[in-house]
Amino acid sequence: MPAINFPAWIERIVVGDAAPGAVAKELDRHAVRRAFVMMSGTLGRTAGLAEGLAAALGERVVGTCTSLPQHSPLPAVLQAARSAKDGDADALVSIGGGSVIDATKVVQYCLARELFDEERLRNGSSRTVVASPVPIRHICVPTTLSGAEFTHFAGARSPVTGLKQVFVDPALTPRTVIFDQGLTLHTPMKLWLSSGVRALDHAIEGLCSSRLHPMAELLAVRGVALLAESLRCSKRAPDDLEARRRSQFGAWFASVPLSSGVPMGASHAMGHVLGSAFDVPHGLTSCVLLPAVMQFNWEAVPDRFDSIAVSLGGQRGAEAPGLVRRLIAELGLPTSLGELGVHGEVFERIISGALEEAWTRTNPRPLGREELLQILEAAA
Repeated sequence: MPAINFPAWIERIVVGDAAPGAVAKELDRHAVRRAFVMMSGTLGRTAGLAEGLAAALGERVVGTCTSLPQHSPLPAVLQAARSAKDGDADALVSIGGGSVIDATKVVQYCLARELFDEERLRNGSSRTVVASPVPIRHICVPTTLSGAEFTHFAGARSPVTGLKQVFVDPALTPRTVIFDQGLTLHTPMKLWLSSGVRALDHAIEGLCSSRLHPMAELLAVRGVALLAESLRCSKRAPDDLEARRRSQFGAWFASVPLSSGVPMGASHAMGHVLGSAFDVPHGLTSCVLLPAVMQFNWEAVPDRFDSIAVSLGGQRGAEAPGLVRRLIAELGLPTSLGELGVHGEVFERIISGALEEAWTRTNPRPLGREELLQILEAAA
């Protein structure tokens, strides 16, 4: 078994406190005086959140970015980094889903390395974990179940390639994560549920990895069960805050393989390409790809599917792909590429991009062009 990595940068997870007050307490704890806030434009206009933050944080807010598009385009992230630099920020606060959280991590990366030019940043990025100066504190309030708040890497879409440029550093993991279930009520239901399927994807691809370790296995299995139960509950009763709390814990547990160094597989590799090249949210890429990838991988690691099936209410590992597909359908989410407007004429483009992805090479069953096409056709 390879060495196990621990996401040691996470210090606190705050559960149940309303975001503005909880953020203010964290700033007080660390004597933060100049916070730069990043959130989605929708949240910035919703439920008086911006006003609540202004009241709770006062003059400590030195800047706010609410204009980040999906998939964190690199020029927009660099503009936010320059604004944080101009404000001499000593903490970053992210409020939103995976794109906002990832963008904030890249801002951290830029500030730590004094990289604010696109060409220099492109040359300075790396997929290799490297030591760096300790970045300023990142306090994160996730409003989806993407799990970005628990990982030490981030992606921003390059305008040159159209694909995600990846930034990796142990210090990019947010130091404080605040679970505010009430705030998630403003997340569109389709996004909440599909990001939950993304969390399932983290757990299941981790459970199928050759580098799975016992701690990750234990928590990922529990994460699958929590997510399957709580997402169904949220679909039936959108205002059930306890179900949303269980989903947040499920997403946390599901992220442990990924955050501790267990590589993902084909669903994530192809999902990155499908998301970046075709503007498909990553939650929906998991909805349409994960069951097909599971079916493809079953013969390589059949024993790994038994615990997945039981966590989903089944009995035998062979049931697991169908159980996941059925759950996705019950949640009212797409189950095929065709429902996303993605058809056979672009499969070669997806395959070519996926072959450049590192996680294609860590899939439990070897992948080449023919195998990737087989998965895409099954997902069509």
